[in-house]
Amino acid sequence: MSSLFQVGNNVELWRVLMMLSFLVFCVIILEQILHYLERRLNHKEKYNEMLRKVYRELMVLGLIGLSVKLLKEMIHFAEHSLTFIAFEVADMMIFILALALVFQSLCIYLWLRKEDQRLGYNEVLTAQDLLELIKAKNEQKTGTKLPGGKSWWPCGKKPRVVTESQLTEIVEMRTLRHFFLTTYQLPQIFPFSSYLKHAQDNKIAFMIDVDVSTWILLLFLLFCLDAVAKLFQDVKKELEPGSILRTFSILAWLLFIFHVLVATFLANLLNKIVEEAGYDSKKKEKEWLVNLAQLERLHQTDETDASKVIDVMRHVEEEQERIDEMDKKYDSKCHDSGIQLIYRCIHGHHKMENRSRSCDADAEDLAPRPSFRLAGFNVRIWELLVRLLLMFNGFYLALFFECILYQFNDIKQSIVIALALFPLPLLINMVFLQPRIFRNFMFVSSVFSVDVSALSETIAQFTATVEARADFICRLRQQLTKQGKTSSDMERLFAASDPQNTGEISVDALREVLNSLGNRYSASRFRALATLAFRVEQNHVQYCQVVRLLNIIDHSKHEVTGSDSECTAYQNCVMMEEHVERVSQRHSIMAGHQTRASVIRLSQMGRQVPARSSFFPILVDLEEESLSSLASLSKPYHIL
Repeated sequence: MSSLFQVGNNVELWRVLMMLSFLVFCVIILEQILHYLERRLNHKEKYNEMLRKVYRELMVLGLIGLSVKLLKEMIHFAEHSLTFIAFEVADMMIFILALALVFQSLCIYLWLRKEDQRLGYNEVLTAQDLLELIKAKNEQKTGTKLPGGKSWWPCGKKPRVVTESQLTEIVEMRTLRHFFLTTYQLPQIFPFSSYLKHAQDNKIAFMIDVDVSTWILLLFLLFCLDAVAKLFQDVKKELEPGSILRTFSILAWLLFIFHVLVATFLANLLNKIVEEAGYDSKKKEKEWLVNLAQLERLHQTDETDASKVIDVMRHVEEEQERIDEMDKKYDSKCHDSGIQLIYRCIHGHHKMENRSRSCDADAEDLAPRPSFRLAGFNVRIWELLVRLLLMFNGFYLALFFECILYQFNDIKQSIVIALALFPLPLLINMVFLQPRIFRNFMFVSSVFSVDVSALSETIAQFTATVEARADFICRLRQQLTKQGKTSSDMERLFAASDPQNTGEISVDALREVLNSLGNRYSASRFRALATLAFRVEQNHVQYCQVVRLLNIIDHSKHEVTGSDSECTAYQNCVMMEEHVERVSQRHSIMAGHQTRASVIRLSQMGRQVPARSSFFPILVDLEEESLSSLASLSKPYHIL
C-alpha cells in the first residue's frame, strides 16, 4: 500500500500549490453562480427543491468518484484492465445521465416560462373581449396589427401582434378555464392561471428523480440494446462498434417516433376536453364565444363578498382533499411511483381516478353536465410515462457520448450527416417535443382532474393575500383618520418620495412614508408584509395600488361597527379593487395602449411567486367611471 500521492516525492509541492490555487478559483466561481441561483429561486420553493435534488445527485456521484480515486492510490490493481475501464465508463454514464436530466428539465422550464407569460393575459380577456378581437381581425386589412398591446420582449418595445393561431389558443384557454370552474363549482375570481402554474411546478420538481423501478427499466433498455447489437454482429458480420452505432440509430429514432405519438395523443385529449366544454371546431368559434359570453355574464356576479368566495374555495378544497385521502388508501407504503402503480393494478384499483367533481348540483340555469371520461388516460400511468420519456432520452444521450461520439471519425459520410443521423432525434425530443408533452400533460391532468396540492397552494395564497392586504389597508386608514388626512394626502406623500414621477417607490421608501404617519414597521417585518400583500419587482412597489384601495374604501357604502364586520368590509373592498383592476386591464389591452409597466405586469400574472401576490396585479389610477360603478358590485354571490 502506498502513501496517498506522496507529495514531495512523486510531485513537487509548488506544483500542487499552483493546482490548488486554480481549483480554489474554480470553486469560488461555481459557488458564486450557485449563490446567484439560490437567490433567484429563493421565493420559488419547487425550484429550490429541484436544486437540492441536483446537489444530492451530484454529491452521490462525487462520492463514488472520490472512492475510486482513493482505491486507486491505496490499492495496487490494474488501472487499465477492462473491468476497471468498464467501471469508469458506467460511472461517467450515470454522471452524464444526471446532467442530461437537469438540462432537459431546464429546457422545459425555459420553454414553459415563455408560455406562462401568456396565461395571465388569457385570463384577463373575457369571451366578449375575444369576440371584439375577432371582429377587429375581420375588419382589419391584411398585415395590420390587432390591439394586442406590446410584447414582453425586449422590455415591451416590440409591438405585439395577436396572430390567428394565438387568438385560437386564447379561446381554447378561456374554454378550459370555463370548463374547470363550472365542473368544480369554483368562483369566477378563482386564479386559474396561478393554479396551472402551481400544478406545473409540482410536476416539474420530480422530473429529475430516478426511482428504483426507473433504474430497472433503464438497465433493461441497455441489455436490450446489447442484445440487438449482438444480433447485428451475427447477421451483418460487422464489428461491435458498428453494430452499436446501427442499433443506437434505430432505437433513437424509435424513441423520437414514440415522443411524437405521445405528444399527438395528449394534444388530442386536450382537444376532447375543449370540445366537451362546447368549443368543438374552429368553424363554430364565434358561435361558441357568443354562448360563452352569455354564460360568463350570467355567472359573473362580481363576487365582492370575500368571506363567501373564500368559503366556497375552501369547501371545494376540503372535498378534493377528502377524495384524495380515500384514493391514497390504495397506495403501497413504498414511495416508488412504478411500484405503487403495479401494486394498484394487482389490487384492482387501476381505474381512472375521476376525482369527484363536486357536481352534486349544477347551477340552476345550467343543464346537468353528463359524465365525461377520457379513454386511455390515467393520471398515474401517464405521469410515469412522461417521466420515463425524459429518463430514456437522457440515458440515450449518455450512451451517445460514451459509445457513439468517438466513432464519428470513422464514419465515411460527412460529419454533418453523422450529427444529423444520430444526436438529432434526441435533441428534437429535448428542445421541442418534451416541453409540449409536459405542457399538454399538465393541462389535461390539472383540468380534467384536480391537482389537490396545487389547488390547496393556490387557495392558501389567495386567502393570505386578501387578508394581508385588507389588514394593511385597515391599519393605514385608521391612522389617516386619526390624523385627519385623506387618500389625496397619502398620494402627495408618495409623490414626494417619487421625484421622477415613475409611479414606483422602493419598499424602504414606502416603509418610511408609513412610519411618518405613525404606522411603525421594522424593515424585516415590512418586507415580509410587502411581498405577501403586494407585488414587489426589483425591490419597488407601485404606490398607486395603495391609493386606489383607499379610494375604493372612501366610495364604499359599507357601514360597520364591530371589528369582525370591519375586517370583512375591508376584505370586500379588496375584492372590489380586483374587479375594477381587471376591467381596467381589459380596457387597456383592447385599446392597445399599455405602458411598459402594464406589459411586464401582464406577462408575469401567471408566474408562481410564493409569499407574493399572484392574484392582484399592480394597479393603475382609478377612473371615475369605475368608481361610479362600485355601487353595482354589491350583488349577492352566486354559486356556479
